[in-house]
Amino acid sequence: RWNVRAGNIAPKLLNANPVHPGAAHYTIHAFDNPTMAPLALDAAHAFADIAPVVSHARHMPTHIFIQHGMWELVSGHNQSAYDVAVELWEPGDALGDAVHALDWGQYGDLQRGDYAKARLWMERLAEMVEHEGFEAGGARGAAGTERAKGAVPLLKSRYIVETEEWEIQPITDDSRTSELLATGLSAARTGDVETLAAAEKALADKSDGEGYGHATHMQVSALHHAAMGHADKAIAMMDDAVEIVEAMAPPRGSANPVKPVHELYGEILLELRKPEDAVAMFETSLLRMPNRPRSLLGLARAHAASGNDLLAVEAYGKVAALWEDLEGISGLDEARGFLEERAGEADDWMSEAGESPFHASAQTGIMEFPGEAGPGQGSLRDPRSVWSRLSVPDSEESTRTLFEYTLMGAALPIAPAMAALLLGLGNNDETGIGLGHGLLMLGGLGSLVTVPVAAELAGAESLSRTVLGAVAGFYAGWLAIVPPYQLGVDALMPPFFALAMSGVATLITRRDR
Repeated sequence: RWNVRAGNIAPKLLNANPVHPGAAHYTIHAFDNPTMAPLALDAAHAFADIAPVVSHARHMPTHIFIQHGMWELVSGHNQSAYDVAVELWEPGDALGDAVHALDWGQYGDLQRGDYAKARLWMERLAEMVEHEGFEAGGARGAAGTERAKGAVPLLKSRYIVETEEWEIQPITDDSRTSELLATGLSAARTGDVETLAAAEKALADKSDGEGYGHATHMQVSALHHAAMGHADKAIAMMDDAVEIVEAMAPPRGSANPVKPVHELYGEILLELRKPEDAVAMFETSLLRMPNRPRSLLGLARAHAASGNDLLAVEAYGKVAALWEDLEGISGLDEARGFLEERAGEADDWMSEAGESPFHASAQTGIMEFPGEAGPGQGSLRDPRSVWSRLSVPDSEESTRTLFEYTLMGAALPIAPAMAALLLGLGNNDETGIGLGHGLLMLGGLGSLVTVPVAAELAGAESLSRTVLGAVAGFYAGWLAIVPPYQLGVDALMPPFFALAMSGVATLITRRDR
């Protein structure tokens, strides 16, 4: 309620005075949640320019950029904030602004897949702790170093979780919750059940039964029970963790816990062969933390396991776009391999603009449709994407093949009927004429099957097959209502019908070209 009230006041002040730092600052804080963050995007873009020599002002826009999954901006603005903090720092100053910037900057770079930069943030933090300040400045001071010391295990744990470079850390009485989660997850992924049990026990000792500490305990307990084959217990514990975090304030900033609860739940459900339930968890995770590559990767896997290749391609495409030009990232080769396997189909899904079939904005993560449409208007769920998918081969040879197959598909069920009908007419045999007429109607109905099948064999996609089948159906219906005295006309219709079907196929082909 208070956030909404502040959000009603601050933007008005910002509109009246576009360089008011307090108005921009409070607008960002008022709308710093996944649902309302779009209302503060303009304020976020404006704030860094209002007070460019203030580290916190350069950092603040990333509260909203994270809510949109704009990882390049998260990284760049926090680098800028860190640079200002270093430049202005004097002995005795607190290190809070610099720690805050490198904390969030590392999170953004991990999402970008820039693991080298993520390690650089960790090295900078270690130097701040070692030298009680910034090594480059030459001055020293103990003020504020406690916050830097506390951030060291957090950044290390986050790096392990996000990169999936699993590492077992020593479990001691001083182990932080984030360290125990990273170690428990590493143990689960490497099959070290003994360490996984030790991490669970350490978290149980630290948990007070509520908040993020208890949610993290439930996460590691679920991993432990899943490893032991106790599926029901694992699900119950993850349900408990979900209930805890959903009752708390919506996500702000970097993931907390370092492995998002819904994301981990989705991964566990995939391991338990419940892909449909996993889809729901990954979708919720992305609503809470948009454009997270690990949640997108999980969503793609869940859709693929559910047999929904279209949505799997969309999610894998976003992962590939976020990590474009990168190598060696866990899950990236999987995404690229899936897309390559369906590259021919994907090309038909997209327009003929000659662009990559998986063009997604690295800032928004929205799958964009090449052409004149704006961002997001051409996602793979967009009707134009579906329409562009309904095409047939575009070469002259393919057109000829389709013509021949369609002609064959139309003539095959009708030719025997024609022969019987003409035989009856030639002998003036009413029984033969009736039999021929009946066979002709059956042949027309048969073409409902044979024509689309023949078109598919020729390489036609859904639209061609549908139209050709519909034409066959109209013809079959026409035969059913023709009066007996027009049987002579019937005898002449099948060859013209077969030619018409092939002509329709050719026209569709040329239109799609």
